[in-house]
Amino acid sequence: MALYFKSISIADAAKLIANYHYSKPTNGDHCFGILKDDELVAAAIFINSRSGQNNIGELVSMARNDIHSGFHMSQLISRAAKTLKEHYDILVTYCDSDKGIGTTFQGASWCYHGKIKGGDYRLQPEPIYDASRGFHFYWRALTAAGYNRARQYGLKSLRYPRGKPKFIQPDKEHQPNAG
Repeated sequence: MALYFKSISIADAAKLIANYHYSKPTNGDHCFGILKDDELVAAAIFINSRSGQNNIGELVSMARNDIHSGFHMSQLISRAAKTLKEHYDILVTYCDSDKGIGTTFQGASWCYHGKIKGGDYRLQPEPIYDASRGFHFYWRALTAAGYNRARQYGLKSLRYPRGKPKFIQPDKEHQPNAG
């Protein structure tokens, strides 16, 4: 079993993610995958941040098709972060709070800013602590300039939320045929 990381096309990433994730990505600026014996088993899609700030990338979606593949999703986004240093100073992502608590991001050394209102893509969102619905906001500085910008924008590094990690199962209609 050979596992390897590589840059992949948006079409390949979107196809895998559409089958194994609730989001349906249609575009991406940088896409990466983990291949197992030449088969794509995981993908991540990054875009230029919706915050409108320069040198900030956003992880918009990721998924894998095999939970027993011998790697963790945190490895995929960590490898992607190393590759993306030449394009971005900071990476951000928004994790739907009813889908999980972000253990993948903790495993990849991302900082937890807090829970924010849905649709708030400003780089300095104010955390909310009493909302039953919202997004967990995570960020990772990739360069020294990124750390400086994070301080400038007031990005926080709070304690990670507690709870049981969730593995998001694909909808039955998106299950690949076993035949």
